[in-house]
This record gives sequence, structure tokens and C-alpha cells, in this order.
Amino acid sequence: MIRWKQIWGLMVLLATAGAAVSIHAAEFASLVSAAKKEAAEGVFFVSITQPNQDKTYAALFDVFKRQFNISFEYEWQAHQQDYYVRVIAEAAAGRRTPDVISGSPTNMIALDKAGLLEVYDWNRVFGKDMPRVTEAVKRNMPSLQGKSLAHFDVIYTMVYNSKLIAAADVPKTLNELSASKWQRKLVLNAQGSPFNTLGIVLGREAILEMTRKVKANRPLLKPGAPQVVAAVAVGEAPLGFGYTTGAEVEKAKGAPVDWLPLKDYVPLLQQNLTVLKTAQKPNLARLFAAWMVSNGMDLQEKMEFMGRATARGTRTWQRLNDVSPKAQIVEEKTAEETALRAQLTTEITKIFTQ
Repeated sequence: MIRWKQIWGLMVLLATAGAAVSIHAAEFASLVSAAKKEAAEGVFFVSITQPNQDKTYAALFDVFKRQFNISFEYEWQAHQQDYYVRVIAEAAAGRRTPDVISGSPTNMIALDKAGLLEVYDWNRVFGKDMPRVTEAVKRNMPSLQGKSLAHFDVIYTMVYNSKLIAAADVPKTLNELSASKWQRKLVLNAQGSPFNTLGIVLGREAILEMTRKVKANRPLLKPGAPQVVAAVAVGEAPLGFGYTTGAEVEKAKGAPVDWLPLKDYVPLLQQNLTVLKTAQKPNLARLFAAWMVSNGMDLQEKMEFMGRATARGTRTWQRLNDVSPKAQIVEEKTAEETALRAQLTTEITKIFTQ
């Protein structure tokens, strides 16, 4: 009798699971159908900082359209940091806003405070067909769960000119950056990255003290991470605290540049994708956003070297783990850490520029 109860229980469980899969499959199919209808009703508006090359956009949309048998026109707009203020103002005025937009946690929090984000169950709708969506959902801080998806990481590492310095001589720990041997040989971002991020784990006073020590070596200061990498690539200095994507782009152009992560810390700045409440094509936008952070990442990593440090099995993840398997990944995980990073940005910039 007990055995028959167990068998019956298993049958009920399997039937329930099958019904859940059927419901999810139907919901996904319904979303794709709605996306196709929206695609025929005008231009799909995407505002994403990276990818930022026309050939990448074309390749991504070509694969996406073929996979879901959708045809549409699109507008792809790269934007500056002040664009979010404009989007919030335009939404309040009832004007057109992007269907999909990218940004850092700071930007996502600003959009959320303006009432432009809403919770969506990405895993329920896309988890079966695009399983990599799960990791993109989990990477978000609690206040943004379900409201945005982790897209790619700006991964800060040592970037070096292989004609001016050997890989074996590249600093392996954060403290090594303050050594006198790097006097006028280190390029840094004058705006504080990634020291501002490292302050999350080291604390405000410790990171400000380290900043002062590094400043004493008279580093070359540049206005942003891309400029740091470019300076190393052309030989202004042998070493820079740059980022993986920028180094890979320069390397692909033939520059004698490469990157190595520190052994103790890998600071990064997560970039997210989100669908605004004001999106004119919400179903197409959600389908595209989910695809971009899952199936579409392979093409983005191949063409523009984008990746997530925590996406297991990818080329970026593999290299980080091969070189620095014990390094601590440092990123914003709470709204409080985002606020601390913003405060440190101001303070570190002041130290570097005065």
C-alpha cells in the first residue's frame, strides 16, 4: 500500500512538473508572438553603451531576427553618462524613451527611483530556453532583483605594453602599485576607478591612504579607462590600471598590449540591461534583453571582447580563473556600497588632481 502511495505521489509530482513546463512554454511562445506584432509597428529603440560598433549591431540583430523569425527596423544609440537625467525628464513629459537601455547600478537605481523600472520574472519566462538568464538575474543587488539584468562587466586589471615590460614583472598585488619602481611608469584614471570600487572591501581610510601613496609616484593621469589603455598601447608608460575589453580591442588592432588580473582583487563595474516601463515595445524589448545577456553573449565576446567575470565557462571567466583563481571579485552589491563608491570617486579624484 505504501509503495502504491509513493508511486502515486511520484506520478502527481511528474504531472505537476510537466504542467509547469507547459505553462512556461506557452508563456514564452505568447511573448514571442507579441514581440513579432510589436516589431511590425515601428522602430525598435535601443540605447546601449557597448557593443558600440556598427558591424556588431548588424551581426547581433541578424542572428536574433533569424532565431525568432522576427523582422523589424532598429535605432541603436550609444549614450553618455548624463543621458539618464534626460531619459527621466522625457519619460515624465510623455516623450519617447528607449525600449532597452543599459547602465551601471548607479544608473539603474536612478531610473528605479524615478519609477521607470518594474519587477519581471525573467527566470520563469526565459529560464528554460535561455538558461544563462539565471546568472544575469542573480548578479543584481537586492533592490534591483527582477528589474534589470547583468549584461557585461568592466573588469579592471593590469594592462601592460609587452615591448616595454615583461609579463613576469607586472604587479601581482594591489600594494605593489605603490612601489617606487613605478615612478612615472603607471597610467591611472583621474576619476578614481577602480580605487573607488576597491574601497568597498578595503574601507574608506585604507583606500584613500593607498591612493595617496600611488599619487606620490607621480602617475600619468587620463580622463577615463579607455584613455588609460590607449596610453599604454602607444607606449606613454609600460603599465596601466585598465580593463580587459579595452586591452583586447587594442590588441586586436595589433598593439603590443595585454592584460593580467591581480592575484588578490579583481574590481569590476557591472553594466546592466533593463526594459523601461515606458517602453513602446515591451515584449520585443524583454525578448531582446534576455537574449543579449544569454545566447547573444557569445557573439559579443567574440566581436567586442565583452564578458561577465562570473559567467562560468566563458573565455573571460576562464582566463581570470586560470591566472588568479583566489582573487576576490569586488563590486557593488548593495545601494549602500553604490553610495560609498560615489563618495570615494569624489575624494579620490580630488587626491589625484590636486
